[in-house]
Amino acid sequence: MCCLLPPTAQNMEKDPKVFRKKFQHLRLYFSDNLVRPVYEALSTACRKFVCENRLKYGDVILSLVFQDCFSQSLELTAKHLVFRKWTLREEMCLQRTLRMSTNLVKLSLPGKGNDKILILISKHCQLLEDLDISTSYVTDTGLLAICGVEVEEETDKYTEESPENVEPVGNICHLTGKTTRAAAVRARARLDQIKTDPSFLRKLAIGSTGSQELKEKFSLLTAKMKPFIDKRLDQTLQTSWSSKPGFLYTFSQTGCRRLTRLDLTRTNYPKRSLDANGKRILTLGLTRDSVLAALILLQNLKVLKWIDLGEILQLYEMVCEETCQSTPQLQLLLLMDSSLTMDKLEVANRICPRIVKLDISMFNFSFAQQDFLIGALSNQDNSSQEERLNRSSNFIFNFTDLKDLEVQYMDDSRAFNTSIQNCSSILTRICLNKMISISFETLAAVKTFCKNLEVFEVFVDKIYTFNTSSVLEQVIAETENTDWTSLKSLKLGGSIPTGSVLKFLILGCSNLRVLCYSPYEAQAALVTDLLVEQMLAINPCKSLVAFYFEKCFLTEQTFFLLLSSQPRIRYVGILAEWFGMDRRARLAIKAFLRGNNVDVDIDSVHEHDL
Repeated sequence: MCCLLPPTAQNMEKDPKVFRKKFQHLRLYFSDNLVRPVYEALSTACRKFVCENRLKYGDVILSLVFQDCFSQSLELTAKHLVFRKWTLREEMCLQRTLRMSTNLVKLSLPGKGNDKILILISKHCQLLEDLDISTSYVTDTGLLAICGVEVEEETDKYTEESPENVEPVGNICHLTGKTTRAAAVRARARLDQIKTDPSFLRKLAIGSTGSQELKEKFSLLTAKMKPFIDKRLDQTLQTSWSSKPGFLYTFSQTGCRRLTRLDLTRTNYPKRSLDANGKRILTLGLTRDSVLAALILLQNLKVLKWIDLGEILQLYEMVCEETCQSTPQLQLLLLMDSSLTMDKLEVANRICPRIVKLDISMFNFSFAQQDFLIGALSNQDNSSQEERLNRSSNFIFNFTDLKDLEVQYMDDSRAFNTSIQNCSSILTRICLNKMISISFETLAAVKTFCKNLEVFEVFVDKIYTFNTSSVLEQVIAETENTDWTSLKSLKLGGSIPTGSVLKFLILGCSNLRVLCYSPYEAQAALVTDLLVEQMLAINPCKSLVAFYFEKCFLTEQTFFLLLSSQPRIRYVGILAEWFGMDRRARLAIKAFLRGNNVDVDIDSVHEHDL
């Protein structure tokens, strides 16, 4: 034994010095006496235990005790760790762990990242390739430190307090004769400009961020990004500059330049705080300038999770056009955007040709063309509108390596149906959430032409058919049905007018492992025990692991049918929303499972286990 196991503590250690000594002793014991595969397996088991169990005390400590200087992964992703306030001891343990984790390759700290943590990471975890700081409060200073840029605040109290250097706070109002705030003067001037230029409101309604005016007034942002572009072109460049009053930027020898994945979702919310003098400070979290700088400096970046990534790509192309002869292509594999436009799709196609996954929302989708900006939208006929829809679908499927498509708030069209038939052979996942409508012909096209699809999720407000002369049931009966052996997960929800849609999709899915069905409550009466019996008659689903139905009139008959016919079933739910059973029936099922030692979970469905 290289190190003896420390004695068991009877009470919580309150002395911080003694605690640190014992903690380090325990960590050293495991690191010195366990072979590496056993050590890593024990670390993984502890992480899983913390995720699945809420401890009264010690969950963070337990997650960190198996982290030594050789560890390559640190993940603190349990929800009860992410959304609760940590104690000072837990925060300091994390900081000490990061200082010694020089070989970390993957780090997940959702909700717990801050500027101090990011600066520590940039200094001690320079081999990092995967960083998740989603839902954390960080500022541009922390993100730039990760990119190898040191930010120093320049303060000169003598200059600031000198009466000779005090500038007037605003202008003299010609109505009251009093001095008005400079911010108020600028706001009034901006409002006057909007009143005299109605086209501004039209552009704002369309949602265009790549308008001609933005391109003409782009020199300020270009000046800010010029040092980052120069650093990208010449890695040996060392310089200092000040693009923001009171701040000095310097390229340092630290940073995580090997990053290939960076998760920044939900990190741009504002936070109010007080400085040492009691003055209120309002900071805005991450801004688009720092995200753009990260995109420029981190050349190995393949996944950048940012809610408005399309806008960042537009700015990147504009900056490169002003500073370089050509725009360097990016290695990004993911496009995420909550306010998609045609301009953003075009830019992504040009500079990110290797995109594999699209996570986009079409709630405010616009074409953002010049004829739209001048009000020509109202004068277009249906053929022109159909042509634009064809163009947008072509851009979505123009990524030759696209395998994962996740779209929200999209409306089906013949153009989308045609794209599914012609360009979806390599797709492995399609997720169509919050859809306005979808045709049955498109559902059939997905099943017929997406032979490599493993996950198919649809939540829609309306299912219709292109054939207006026939009812939906007739079209389903007349459509040719094929096998779908690649599908492993099927999730269908929303306004489903008939159970025939589910039976059509499930036929021939011999490897289906996850089946989720969540109709609106108005269609609950259509989901009965008979429907489940018919569904299992056409497809026995012998590989089924999770059966997840809600808002339905299923009874205990379906539950015991699943137990008897599905040898691999592990999850059945949600029994509380099976309106065909009362509370006494659910308690009887729980007693049956407990009494017969049946390993089936009826209380929860874990996404990571599906």
